[in-house]
Amino acid sequence: MFLIIKCSSDIKKGDVLEFDSINQIWIKSISGASVISVAREDANIREVNGVDVYVVASIFAGIAYAKASRDISSQGGRLGVENGAVYIIDQSDSRCVVLPADINVTSRSVDSLVRVNIR
Repeated sequence: MFLIIKCSSDIKKGDVLEFDSINQIWIKSISGASVISVAREDANIREVNGVDVYVVASIFAGIAYAKASRDISSQGGRLGVENGAVYIIDQSDSRCVVLPADINVTSRSVDSLVRVNIR
């Protein structure tokens, strides 16, 4: 499921986002401690109520391609978030996962897009 949301101008495809309640926009997530979404595209300008704002189509549930902040192992694992990107954590209580690599993928390195499942 995705929604079109207001966001900061620096959002790129695959960035993991969280809501900034002070500025009332979605920004790159620092830790994933609150509700997260994954940008489906780069931010773009759209007129909303007569004002130009940055918006992005962002996935809140289901499969998405998120930017990796570290190298990701082939087997995947529980999803952690840092600086707007994902990595593997050693916890059993994470509701989100980085999915295993496709059969033809040999490596998943920093800044590559990896498939995740957000619940």
